[in-house]
Amino acid sequence: LVSATFPVDVRALADKVQKDAAHVEGTRLGSANTDIEHVIHLVHPREKLGALVNLLLESPDAQTLEFARTRADVADIADELGRAGFRVGALSGDLDQAARTRALGAFKRGDLQALVATDVAARGIDVQDIARVVHVDVPTNPDSYTHRSGRTGRAGRRGTSALLVPPSAFTQATRVLSRARVAHTVAPIPSADQIRRVTD
Repeated sequence: LVSATFPVDVRALADKVQKDAAHVEGTRLGSANTDIEHVIHLVHPREKLGALVNLLLESPDAQTLEFARTRADVADIADELGRAGFRVGALSGDLDQAARTRALGAFKRGDLQALVATDVAARGIDVQDIARVVHVDVPTNPDSYTHRSGRTGRAGRRGTSALLVPPSAFTQATRVLSRARVAHTVAPIPSADQIRRVTD
């Protein structure tokens, strides 16, 4: 049984079905992956799409996995980013298995710059080159945050886990990060001038 987190109910299930199991930890339980930089970007809700665009423009060659709360949000964000000219796919329960397989395959091959997904659809995604995870909505609990952010910073690579946080949800976001035992910084979204310097 392999898991990024072992909440009480998962450990109870493991103890029930496994006999004489060896316990192996990749990192000490409760310790954060030091290859991931955790960043909060304070963004008003109406400015989230612009913030996503600027994050993608800042690193045009990097693969980004974006988490949204609902299937409708996933579809809307993917549509908006596609109209803005990005190579983007969607991964949610609204898609049949063949469509999910195609989207994930395109992302793994590097054909997509970004993949927008719900938590459930993104479980088990194994793509080594994800440079950034973006939490479009603040995760509701530390386990969800750990699973999401753990899609980056893998196999010795560095990664960034960025949260788009409305000012009214700042306390909630810092509480989730504190419970997930990760240190974070607060930084502005890259400006147009910064993006021009990167892309020129």
